[in-house]
Amino acid sequence: QVRLYYRNRNLVMTFPSIQPGDLLWMEYRISDVGQGNEFGQYFGDFVPFGDSLPQLSKQYTLLLPAGFPLFLHQERLNVSPVVVTGREEKVYRWNARDLPPLEREPGSPGFTETASYLHVSTFEDRDAMGVWYARFTQDQWEPDAEMRAKAAELVAGLDSDAAKVRAIHRWVVQQTRYVGLEFGVHGYLPYKVRQVYARRFGDCKDKALLMAVLLRQAGFDAAMVLVRTRDNGEIAEKPASLAVFNHAICYVPELDLFLDGTAEYSAMDELPDMDQGVRVQIVWPDGRTRSL
Repeated sequence: QVRLYYRNRNLVMTFPSIQPGDLLWMEYRISDVGQGNEFGQYFGDFVPFGDSLPQLSKQYTLLLPAGFPLFLHQERLNVSPVVVTGREEKVYRWNARDLPPLEREPGSPGFTETASYLHVSTFEDRDAMGVWYARFTQDQWEPDAEMRAKAAELVAGLDSDAAKVRAIHRWVVQQTRYVGLEFGVHGYLPYKVRQVYARRFGDCKDKALLMAVLLRQAGFDAAMVLVRTRDNGEIAEKPASLAVFNHAICYVPELDLFLDGTAEYSAMDELPDMDQGVRVQIVWPDGRTRSL
C-alpha cells in the first residue's frame, strides 16, 4: 500500500509491562465533525467481529439522526442490538463476548465466509445504492477538449470495436500510474476525469473512470464497475453499501467485456483472478445501474 495515500493516521500504543493473563481494554469513537455530510443521506459500514486474537468483548455503537433509515445484516453474530430512540437521534449497540481467535491459512476462503460480521447501510439493496452512486459521481464524468482529441487519436484508422477498445485500454494501462490520493470523500468518489487525465495517475476508480470516459468519446456505452474482489469473500446480498466494495473497473456492454485499468500484466481479454466470479455494481453517468 505504499502507493496509496489517506487522511487516516496511525496511533501506536505500547504496553511494555503487559503480562500473559492481563486484560487490555481499548475504546475509541469516530465522529463526523464537518459542517455537512459529503455523502448526503447515505451511511454504510462493515464491521468484522473477530480477529487473530481471542476477544473477551467487542462493542459497536452507532448513532444516527432519528429520521435515517437503517438496514442491517448479521452473519454468524448471535447478538441482538439494543436500540434506544430519542427525539433527535437513534442509538444502536451490539455487544459480543468471548469471541474465539480466527485461524487463517494461505488460500483460505475470504474473511466473510468464515467469520462473523455486521453490515449496516441506509440502502436496502444494490440497485438503490447504484442509482445514488451514479448521481453522486455524475459531475466527475465530464471530459475536456484535450481528452476528446486523445480518444479520436487512439481509435483513428481502426475498423473494429475490439481494436478500438484495445487501443484505449492499452493507453490507460500503460500511460497512467496507479497512485491513490484517498482523502476524505475521495475514498469512494473518483476525482474529476479531466484532473485524472492531466495528472496521468489515479487509483482504481480514477483509472476506471478515465477508461470509461475515453471509450464513451469513441462511441461506446462504457460504465464504471464497483467490485468486491474474490479475496474478501462472499457477502450477503442485502443491505448494500460502498463499504463492501474495494475495487473499481470498467465495463463495455457492446463487447460484454470487463476491463481492469490497474492490471498492468493482463491483456484486454484476460481479467485478473481477483475480479472473476464476484459481485459487481455497474454504474452509468446517466443514472442507469445493474447488479451482477
